[in-house]
Amino acid sequence: MAMNDWSEAEGRVERAYNLYELGKWAEALRELREAVRINPYNADWHYNMGLTLDAMNEYTQAIEAYRQALALSPSDVETLTALGIDSTRQKQFKQALGYFEQAQRIDPGFEPCYGYRIVTYSQMGQHDKAEEMFYLARQIKDKCPICDYNMGMSLLARGKYDRAIACWQEALELDSEYPEVHARIAEAYWAKGDLDSSSRHFALALRDDPGHIDVLLDYGSMLLDKQELDRATEKFNFVLELEPDNLSARACLGEIAVLRNQPVRAVLLLEAVLAEDQRYPLANLHLGKSYMKLGRLAEARERLLAELANKPVDKSALLELGKALLASGQAKAAAECLGRLLKLAPDEAQVHHAFGAACLRINLLDEAVAHCRRAVALQPMLIEAHCDLAVAYFRQGRWWTALKQIWGIVKLSAGSRPLSRRLLEGLRKRLTNPRGR
Repeated sequence: MAMNDWSEAEGRVERAYNLYELGKWAEALRELREAVRINPYNADWHYNMGLTLDAMNEYTQAIEAYRQALALSPSDVETLTALGIDSTRQKQFKQALGYFEQAQRIDPGFEPCYGYRIVTYSQMGQHDKAEEMFYLARQIKDKCPICDYNMGMSLLARGKYDRAIACWQEALELDSEYPEVHARIAEAYWAKGDLDSSSRHFALALRDDPGHIDVLLDYGSMLLDKQELDRATEKFNFVLELEPDNLSARACLGEIAVLRNQPVRAVLLLEAVLAEDQRYPLANLHLGKSYMKLGRLAEARERLLAELANKPVDKSALLELGKALLASGQAKAAAECLGRLLKLAPDEAQVHHAFGAACLRINLLDEAVAHCRRAVALQPMLIEAHCDLAVAYFRQGRWWTALKQIWGIVKLSAGSRPLSRRLLEGLRKRLTNPRGR
């Protein structure tokens, strides 16, 4: 290679470094590629290409760049570790473990090859192995924020929220600027139901990185759970300022419109989301509920069935969908949906009642009785379950049992005469309607 070519390649690498520091990754990548074209035998340049591609979330290409670097420098433990990290990101767990183990054989004291295996084993569901890697890493380096962070993720996946928070707080003590720790602590508090602590840590995460899209979305969703709709709206609107085509923000704003009883706005937002992604989680559910409020029953039914076809697995979503299907007159589909939910939540009174109500609508009276009885056994003051149980008894021809059930309802609601009258009027309508609606 001529001296001029060598100088040009070095100059391009220097420009690439400066561009990378400015966050201009695509331009940095072009400079590195040109440098490598001139001199393809510099392992560091291939490695730097991998780092740049990582910053661009182009993990498949990054793996290829790291492999080129490894071919030129087979004993480089940092390249092997980078390959392990990106292979984990691509769910290529066997290859990832192979790279980490190779790095360990070359340098048994290289702590990152243990610390990052915590993530690989966690994603494989092998949390005992993840903990083993954590303690091996701590033997090499007693204070390691990377290990604490990764171990926290393993604990979070297992629902061990307090231990996860302790790990992340230790990471912060070791490195007060460790990225995304406050967001993870916020996530754990959210899962625990401590929404005030969650909100505090989300705010700290955004103080460090105000434009972090994922944190803004999570914070907004937590505020939705907290029913702070104005603050949630503010977060999602900010996401759209930064990223106008963000479907998650649009879908969440659509959900807020449903909660605010703004069905027209909800329809506009959610139809736009589904135009981009027909299977976007829960968008069909919220859209179906909005169409019901607008009296557009055929469209509501179509959307609710589309959500059912997407096979949601979240328990609260399944309960909400089952109730919406029932309200739209699709009792058979509601029973299918709620039957799925029963397998996930076999000891929840609301679930048994909802399934029993669906069975009542399709005249599966034995099942209706069994599940409504289970509901009131779990939650004796669940008045609606008592009412549906009385209706089921009447429709079975068990008149005396039904009358005793009604008398029990009156006694349960005796402290409120208006409530008693409303319940009895509701029962009268159910009993005189042959379809039980």
